[in-house]
Amino acid sequence: ATAAGCMPDSSNSDSHSKGRAAATAALAVSDSSSSDDSTKHRSAVFVLNDGNISVLARNAVILYMAAELQAPADAVLVVWANHALTQQQSDLLLRSCKALADQQWPAWLTAADMLGSPAAQQQQQPSVHSGDRGTSAVSAAEQQVRAACAAWASSTVSLQQLLQLRDAHVSSAGARVHAVELSLSAVGSANNQQHKKEISQYIQSGSIHLQAKRQGQQLNCPNLTFLLAPELQYTVYFSTSIFRAVPMAVTNAAGASAADKLLATVAPQIAATARGLQQGSLEVQLMLGDILSVATATPADAGASVPYSGLFDFIDTFNVCDYTSLPALLQACAPLLLPAPHARLRLESFVAYSKLQQHKEPSKHSKSSSSHGSSAQNGQC
Repeated sequence: ATAAGCMPDSSNSDSHSKGRAAATAALAVSDSSSSDDSTKHRSAVFVLNDGNISVLARNAVILYMAAELQAPADAVLVVWANHALTQQQSDLLLRSCKALADQQWPAWLTAADMLGSPAAQQQQQPSVHSGDRGTSAVSAAEQQVRAACAAWASSTVSLQQLLQLRDAHVSSAGARVHAVELSLSAVGSANNQQHKKEISQYIQSGSIHLQAKRQGQQLNCPNLTFLLAPELQYTVYFSTSIFRAVPMAVTNAAGASAADKLLATVAPQIAATARGLQQGSLEVQLMLGDILSVATATPADAGASVPYSGLFDFIDTFNVCDYTSLPALLQACAPLLLPAPHARLRLESFVAYSKLQQHKEPSKHSKSSSSHGSSAQNGQC
């Protein structure tokens, strides 16, 4: 889950695992007033960082579907979650991929190279796709995003082939059982048999069922954004699950499925995000590169590619500190926060959480569990 529903892929949802991909999201907010101060407008810039170009391209595809193609919320959710799509959902996905590969990007979307990287400092030629930005250098990151989208749009991989790649990649029955347990734990439904059955079916098939099942539409088209582009390799981690990325809405509707509860959560977020992008109050910049390099680059390295002041109101690093280190990430990102009481830096650690849970379990051979409680409290702090 991310700020304001901009939905970048995290390592718990649909990140393609290849080496260490650092996924972060940063938010910069600004206020502007009209000349008579009667109208105040708030705008926000989301900077989505990842070391994997396919994750960034997938973010762009999903957001483009919502904002530019005005895709219904259930179609956006299914493209986010599913290996298998209906023909209508597949058409929306391919339209989005082709537009981002070949056409001028909407004003709300830009892509930048890793700050301080050689690619960011090279003199590049304007792109024929850059539209109003034709006089400025086009980043290598944008070119790579376009290449990824073009690879998905031109792929001939069938749904059967995609699922065979998935089965070969996650062949262990034990891994799938563990993936179900992780998803159930994430949504707090370990004792809900209906949800357990539905989530088990999702982990087994790789797809949730919404309107398609009720309307008799067939899920017979592949979601090619699950392939690492442009290589078109399958590298999705075994525990990847939409139920680990999106909380289920609390509803009193009798018999509401787990998928319906996911849709109830994301539908208003998708609508608000699409509206903000369409109206110009939201901007998204895709930032390719290792998080520590990106965060420690100097403003001079960034050049004119940064559409914000360089300081952020909110930075969410997910569990990247498990792959770098918490002190290094804290030192790198804290200076990027605005010097304001509201500014926040959020870090998660699954490794620390697991150790904390172990501390909470008293040893069978221990005469007193008080020391465990003390360790757990210290770990929490």
